[in-house]
Amino acid sequence: MSPGLYNQLNFFKTAGEVFARSTEEGMRYGHIMAEYSRLANIQDDETEQASMFAPFAGTEGYNPIAYIPYIVAAEIGHLLKLDFPGMLLLMRFFGLLAFTAVVAYAIAVTPALKWAFVLIAMLPVSLYNRTVLSADGAALSYAMAITALCFSAATRESAVGRVWGRSLWMTLCVLSKQPQITFVLLEARCRPPCSTGCQCCSRHSLANHGDPRLPASERC
Repeated sequence: MSPGLYNQLNFFKTAGEVFARSTEEGMRYGHIMAEYSRLANIQDDETEQASMFAPFAGTEGYNPIAYIPYIVAAEIGHLLKLDFPGMLLLMRFFGLLAFTAVVAYAIAVTPALKWAFVLIAMLPVSLYNRTVLSADGAALSYAMAITALCFSAATRESAVGRVWGRSLWMTLCVLSKQPQITFVLLEARCRPPCSTGCQCCSRHSLANHGDPRLPASERC
C-alpha cells in the first residue's frame, strides 16, 4: 500500500487503543478526527513515493475469495483517491450489498424453510458480519446459498442439471473458510431418487424430514 494509506491505517489502529484507555478521561471521537485532520493536512505528496508492504496478522489463513467485494471497493476508492475513512466505508457498503444479494438469492432458491433463512439472515450477528471487513459475512452467505441449492436439488426428479451451479457456490463456500469443507457432504443428498423407491432416497426426504404435519407413513 502507499505510505500515506499505511500512515492513516496505523493512526487509526493506534487511536483505537488510545481511545479504549482514555474514554473515562474525556477522550471522544471528535478529538481523534481532529487529530486525523491535522495529520492529513501535513502529509506530503505521495506521487513519488513507492508502495510498501504492510503485514496484517491473522489474515494469512484466509483465501482472497472471501474479500472480493472489498477488493473491488478498494480499487474504486483508489481511483477516487479516497482517504482511509472514506475507503473503509465504501468497502463496508460493498460487502453489505454483495453478501445481502447472495442471501436474497438463497432465500429465493430454497423450496423450503424460507422463513428460517430470512430469520438467520436478519440475526444481529448476521447483519454485523455483512457490514464489517471480515470473512464471516462471506462464509455465512455462501453457506446459505449452497444449502438452498442442495435443498432445491433434493426436491427434484433430476439433480444433475445444475451441478455446475452447486460446484461454483460450494467452491466459494469452502474457500471463504476452510472448516466449511463439511458442506461438501450436502451433495450426497442431491442425488436423484433411487429405483427402489425407499423412503430415505425420496426426493422429498430432505425438505420434509420429520415434518409433524405429514402422516407417519410419509415421514423419513
